[in-house]
Amino acid sequence: MPESEHILISYATVMVMCILAIAIVFLIVGMRLSTALQAFVESQVTRSRTEEKMVSIFQEFLEEQRRTHEQIWMGIQVQADRLNRFLHRPPGPGAELP
Repeated sequence: MPESEHILISYATVMVMCILAIAIVFLIVGMRLSTALQAFVESQVTRSRTEEKMVSIFQEFLEEQRRTHEQIWMGIQVQADRLNRFLHRPPGPGAELP
Protein backbone atom coordinates (compact mmCIF):
# COMPACT_ATOMS: atom_id res chain seq x y z
CA MET A 1 0.00 0.00 0.00
CA PRO A 2 2.75 2.50 0.68
CA GLU A 3 3.88 2.24 -2.91
CA SER A 4 0.39 2.96 -4.24
CA GLU A 5 0.15 5.93 -1.86
CA HIS A 6 3.49 7.14 -3.18
CA ILE A 7 2.19 6.85 -6.76
CA LEU A 8 -1.00 8.69 -5.77
CA ILE A 9 1.02 11.49 -4.19
CA SER A 10 3.18 11.68 -7.31
CA TYR A 11 0.09 11.90 -9.55
CA ALA A 12 -1.44 14.52 -7.28
CA THR A 13 1.76 16.56 -7.41
CA VAL A 14 1.89 16.32 -11.19
CA MET A 15 -1.78 17.34 -11.44
CA VAL A 16 -1.27 20.34 -9.15
CA MET A 17 1.73 21.40 -11.22
CA CYS A 18 -0.30 21.01 -14.45
CA ILE A 19 -3.14 23.07 -12.99
CA LEU A 20 -0.64 25.77 -11.96
CA ALA A 21 0.94 25.71 -15.42
CA ILE A 22 -2.49 26.03 -17.06
CA ALA A 23 -3.39 28.92 -14.74
CA ILE A 24 -0.11 30.69 -15.58
CA VAL A 25 -0.72 30.17 -19.30
CA PHE A 26 -4.25 31.59 -18.98
CA LEU A 27 -2.87 34.63 -17.15
CA ILE A 28 -0.26 35.18 -19.85
CA VAL A 29 -2.85 34.83 -22.62
CA GLY A 30 -5.17 37.20 -20.74
CA MET A 31 -2.40 39.78 -20.41
CA ARG A 32 -1.55 39.48 -24.11
CA LEU A 33 -5.20 39.87 -25.10
CA SER A 34 -5.55 42.87 -22.81
CA THR A 35 -2.47 44.52 -24.32
CA ALA A 36 -3.70 43.79 -27.85
CA LEU A 37 -7.14 45.20 -27.06
CA GLN A 38 -5.61 48.37 -25.60
CA ALA A 39 -3.50 48.85 -28.72
CA PHE A 40 -6.57 48.30 -30.91
CA VAL A 41 -8.61 50.85 -28.97
CA GLU A 42 -5.76 53.38 -29.17
CA SER A 43 -5.46 52.87 -32.91
CA GLN A 44 -9.21 53.34 -33.36
CA VAL A 45 -9.15 56.55 -31.30
CA THR A 46 -6.24 57.84 -33.39
CA ARG A 47 -8.09 56.87 -36.58
CA SER A 48 -11.21 58.64 -35.37
CA ARG A 49 -9.26 61.82 -34.60
CA THR A 50 -7.58 61.67 -38.01
CA GLU A 51 -10.93 61.25 -39.74
CA GLU A 52 -12.32 64.24 -37.82
CA LYS A 53 -9.36 66.35 -38.93
CA MET A 54 -9.80 65.20 -42.53
CA VAL A 55 -13.51 66.07 -42.46
CA SER A 56 -12.70 69.49 -41.01
CA ILE A 57 -10.07 70.15 -43.67
CA PHE A 58 -12.45 68.98 -46.41
CA GLN A 59 -15.23 71.24 -45.08
CA GLU A 60 -12.85 74.21 -45.09
CA PHE A 61 -11.82 73.35 -48.65
CA LEU A 62 -15.44 73.13 -49.78
CA GLU A 63 -16.27 76.45 -48.11
CA GLU A 64 -13.32 78.11 -49.84
CA GLN A 65 -14.40 76.62 -53.18
CA ARG A 66 -17.94 77.89 -52.61
CA ARG A 67 -16.65 81.40 -51.88
CA THR A 68 -14.42 81.32 -54.95
CA HIS A 69 -17.26 80.12 -57.17
CA GLU A 70 -19.54 82.83 -55.80
CA GLN A 71 -16.94 85.48 -56.62
CA ILE A 72 -16.44 84.10 -60.13
CA TRP A 73 -20.18 83.90 -60.69
CA MET A 74 -20.65 87.49 -59.47
CA GLY A 75 -17.88 88.61 -61.84
CA ILE A 76 -19.52 86.81 -64.75
CA GLN A 77 -22.87 88.39 -63.91
CA VAL A 78 -21.32 91.87 -63.72
CA GLN A 79 -19.64 91.39 -67.08
CA ALA A 80 -22.90 90.05 -68.61
CA ASP A 81 -24.78 93.11 -67.28
CA ARG A 82 -22.16 95.42 -68.73
CA LEU A 83 -22.31 93.66 -72.08
CA ASN A 84 -26.12 93.81 -72.12
CA ARG A 85 -26.07 97.53 -71.29
CA PHE A 86 -23.49 98.11 -74.01
CA LEU A 87 -25.50 96.19 -76.60
CA HIS A 88 -28.83 97.80 -75.70
CA ARG A 89 -27.75 101.40 -75.16
CA PRO A 90 -29.31 104.02 -77.35
CA PRO A 91 -27.04 105.18 -80.13
CA GLY A 92 -25.33 108.50 -79.54
CA PRO A 93 -24.85 111.24 -82.08
CA GLY A 94 -22.63 110.07 -84.92
CA ALA A 95 -22.69 106.42 -83.77
CA GLU A 96 -23.66 103.78 -86.23
CA LEU A 97 -25.88 100.89 -85.37
CA PRO A 98 -24.27 97.52 -85.68
